[in-house]
Amino acid sequence: MSFLVGPISGALAAGGVYYGFSTMIQTRTEQHRTDVSWWPPLSSGFMMHMAQRLQLVVDVYLDAITATQNW
Repeated sequence: MSFLVGPISGALAAGGVYYGFSTMIQTRTEQHRTDVSWWPPLSSGFMMHMAQRLQLVVDVYLDAITATQNW
């Protein structure tokens, strides 16, 4: 029976850490939404431009990862 104590306590600790981080992220997200709620809505053209820029950054990042994996 004592062989179960280690895995169970480890699972409880991991669950606690996960819960703590999840709660912290949720709280900070809500605070961020409150902080930026006064901003005017962004135009769809600007949002499309930013999405394209972000996709470019992601593509470059993924290409770099693929290149290092194939090296």
